Amino acid sequence: MTYEQIAEMMEEMGLPFAYHHFAEGESPAPPFLLFLSPGENTFSADNLAYFSCKQLDIELVHRR
Repeated sequence: MTYEQIAEMMEEMGLPFAYHHFAEGESPAPPFLLFLSPGENTFSADNLAYFSCKQLDIELVHRR
């Protein structure tokens, strides 16, 4: 997925969101969402990359 596709999906949830973190002092009141892509797994053999899968983490920040 591209950043634009992820952002579109996040907008559909109807909550404020940001990639990784909000700028200092700009964090909205909970609930809000944060997302990041911390890694990628690639399956390769015989000097060829056959498959690549990126990890996407979505965090919901809320108050109890």
